Amino acid sequence: MEIEKETNIQRNDFFCKNEINISEILKKYDFFYDYFTIIIDYDYAKIADIKNSCFNISNSLNDNSNTNEFIIVKRNIPEIRLSFLEYFNSDILNYNILISNIINSYDKLLNNIFLLNSNNILHINLNHETIIINKITQQPVITDIKNTIMFPTEISILEHFLKKYNEKKYFLTPEFHLIMYMIQNEKYSSNIIINNVIIKNISDNIINYNPIFNYFSTNFKNRYRNLVELTLQSYKNISIQKLLEKSWKTYNLFSISVLYLLVICKVSKVHNINTNSMKKLIKQLLINIHPDFKERR
Repeated sequence: MEIEKETNIQRNDFFCKNEINISEILKKYDFFYDYFTIIIDYDYAKIADIKNSCFNISNSLNDNSNTNEFIIVKRNIPEIRLSFLEYFNSDILNYNILISNIINSYDKLLNNIFLLNSNNILHINLNHETIIINKITQQPVITDIKNTIMFPTEISILEHFLKKYNEKKYFLTPEFHLIMYMIQNEKYSSNIIINNVIIKNISDNIINYNPIFNYFSTNFKNRYRNLVELTLQSYKNISIQKLLEKSWKTYNLFSISVLYLLVICKVSKVHNINTNSMKKLIKQLLINIHPDFKERR
């Protein structure tokens, strides 16, 4: 089967090397292109290639020489694709297609997550911008593989992702917000030590920046906030490493469940979603975003 390819020049930094390593793991599956956009080939770039790109390179360099600073990468990409949110556009899709798209794509995306988890891979940037839909197969495809982590991992690896982290990333779990806060403030040399002010800030940020809470009642938001605070309190005196090891396999499930709840909430403004299949899905999604990772299924 011919695979559609996209070619780019990029710096040979931590994230590029990380994507190459993760891509090699996922390439062992003959059907990888159905589930992920990964690097399928790469080579060190010639200076002439880089001069024609957006990077600034001295004109004194020989056009035929290679540089280890830049890499030409080729990724597989669906030829005809939709963004995640386009796939659920209630303005152009009729009700039956819309509900079918929600239920079927969620079930299919669970397979993507299963493949990542079974290879001890966590995607820490799984959101509406890093999932696309193959319009021909209707299969969700996960992109941005550079932002993945292999487990077991070290705190020093997580530090690379700090510059990309902020508290507004609504698709991250409460415990991952806590872990990134601890690393950001260099409080990870021993067990987690947090006070009530830190916990309250994290819980408030989760409620304020996660758009799904705009659709829920004040009572629900307060109950969720309280659960977040109680759960984070329970992590006192546990090491970050131990918390990561215990909880990371639920992170991607949490992320996609937030996305689908957001889609459903938006659709509910236009269509009636009071069907048994949708009720069942919503119930499952709410379990998946439980603040306590032990309660997620």
